[in-house]
Amino acid sequence: MSKQPAKADRDPVERFAALIKKISLKRPLEPDRREPIEELIFSFLLHDSTTRKAELALSRVTDLGEDINELRTFEVDHLAAAIGRTYPGAEERALRIKSSLGEVFLREHAMVLDSAIALSKREGRKYFDTLEGMHPFVAARMTLLVLQGHAIPLDDRTAGLLAGEGVVEEDALLTESIATMERMVRAAEALQVHLLLQRWSESKSGGRSASPRRKKT
Repeated sequence: MSKQPAKADRDPVERFAALIKKISLKRPLEPDRREPIEELIFSFLLHDSTTRKAELALSRVTDLGEDINELRTFEVDHLAAAIGRTYPGAEERALRIKSSLGEVFLREHAMVLDSAIALSKREGRKYFDTLEGMHPFVAARMTLLVLQGHAIPLDDRTAGLLAGEGVVEEDALLTESIATMERMVRAAEALQVHLLLQRWSESKSGGRSASPRRKKT
């Protein structure tokens, strides 16, 4: 009987398949559903953080004004304070949120994402990729959850964990790791893979937010 290949001898696809088998649950995970513009803000709060922290920060941010349209008018410091001064990268997140919401308003003349949703999935992803202040995790997550397109959101923490499993390259740019994962995962499986990886990443971090991993330039 032939021996099973050692972990070090497996190719990245086999390593990823083994990881997914290990972290899969008996029942499929279901995402929380939000309005698209709220999902955009939540995604900026979620990368390299945890779902619970992002939910609490989202509540604080959306409580700032009477509606989300007001958020684009607030100063970055005001938004950062609402996110929480101890929240990792609060000022950067606030700047990205303010920049993206401002760009959405310029494109839509309202705080909606109707134009992006009406586009093809490929063009819709370009819409998100080119928003001012965009982060690769956010663009991929919006493509997946709002456009139902083929995307695998990765943040630095999850990419670092996948690198440790030999699934992606340790020194790859985040966009390169995302592209690698999208080649590995079929579109029909992308949502469940994202939810499993998010859950796995948060469990490995012990509920802590992560510092960005080092990437090549």
